[in-house]
Amino acid sequence: MCLMVLELRKLTLGEDILICETLGTEISLKTWQKRLMVGAVLAAFSWCGVALPPATAAPESKSDKIAKLESQIAQNRVKAEKAALAVDQTAAAYAQAFDELQAAETSAKAAISKAKEAALAAESAKAKLGLLAVAKYRQEHHNLADFETITETDAFHTQALKQEVNNILGAKADAQVQSLTALKNVAEVLQEKANQAVQGKKLAAKNLEETEKKARARAQEAVKDLERASAQREQIIAELARAREISLAQERERQAKAEAARQAALAAAAEKKRQEEAARAAREAERKKAQELREAQIRAQRQAEAARKAQEAAAAKARADAQERIRAQQAAQLAQDRAVSAAKQAEEIEKKPASIAPSAAASQGVGSALLSWAYGKVGLPYIWGGSGPNGYDCSGLIYAGMRDLGFSIARVASGQYSSLANISYAERQPGDLIFFSSDGTAAGVYHVGIYAGDGKLLHAPRPGQTITVVPLYSVNKIMPYVARL
Repeated sequence: MCLMVLELRKLTLGEDILICETLGTEISLKTWQKRLMVGAVLAAFSWCGVALPPATAAPESKSDKIAKLESQIAQNRVKAEKAALAVDQTAAAYAQAFDELQAAETSAKAAISKAKEAALAAESAKAKLGLLAVAKYRQEHHNLADFETITETDAFHTQALKQEVNNILGAKADAQVQSLTALKNVAEVLQEKANQAVQGKKLAAKNLEETEKKARARAQEAVKDLERASAQREQIIAELARAREISLAQERERQAKAEAARQAALAAAAEKKRQEEAARAAREAERKKAQELREAQIRAQRQAEAARKAQEAAAAKARADAQERIRAQQAAQLAQDRAVSAAKQAEEIEKKPASIAPSAAASQGVGSALLSWAYGKVGLPYIWGGSGPNGYDCSGLIYAGMRDLGFSIARVASGQYSSLANISYAERQPGDLIFFSSDGTAAGVYHVGIYAGDGKLLHAPRPGQTITVVPLYSVNKIMPYVARL
């Protein structure tokens, strides 16, 4: 055994200072005292050739062990839930396959039944047609073997074969032939559907068989996983009970409460999510309702606007129609007045055959007299077709003035121009008649007035105005001749 004495000299360099001559290092006593002692001991063992045992990890604390076990419980719970879900999914897959098989069987059964009914109906129609053929044979001795060959052929529905049957049985059998053809077609279609349904049934049965095999294998594995998870859970619970130094029953109760709390938390979270989704759905519904209300209001406004515009258009049309009727009535009245005036004019001409000649009228000063008379009418209104005494139109003013002076002239302006105009416009004098034309011709004359001198015109302008004296206007419309009365 090797012994070694370590000598440490303590020098008084301060209360907390220690000097190791061997190392020549100044060290804090309070901080490094324990480390120096351990180091000295280890060095002594090392110098003596004594081997030290390997270092070991610190023992696991109780709280760490409990936390580790709780984590294992959580992992075990996930495994168990996954295994249980696998069992449920397997059962659901089998149930789906079973339902598909039942539906296929029902469909196949119905299709087969309809196909049989259609085949029986076709056979019945064929029998009726056969009876008709027998009756026809007795009358005309046709070969029934020919008829059987025709009705049994696959191409019985073709037009050529129908015609041949008609030739054998007559046109009266056409309805029975058409009925038999239709029933055979229906029977063929339904038989095809029945075949497809049977095939679907077979496929569904095969699918059920395969699904059942897979489901059973998966379910067995899932059940084993669930059993292993349950066994592991019991072991972990037992270890937790020992770690907590409580009984197994107490730990089970504790785990049950923890699981109940977890389920309650999950339920609360699910309820919160449901409420949030319900609130979100309510907000969305409210938004849609508000949007629909706005759209309804917009539609109502548009409809109201359209109705208002339609009403305004109808009112405008009614006003236009009324104005048109008034204009038509006025035109009719004017035409009537002109006709009456023309009749009176003709009558007056007959009574007074000696009308004045322009030259004679001028010599007698009729124009001056007419101008004086017309000045007395200034201020009276323009009236359609008016010839006094309360109002006048342009030619009516001239016509009435000459009438009152004892002379007869044409009623309308164009007639007055054609019968009276004889003096150049450049030689016009007060009392002369000045005419306006739309195209420079006598037929286009539309207005007449009395020249008042000094470049002025006395006339009845237009509806809404009064008889007045104005400067000459629209010179380019004035005819080249005036009428001197």
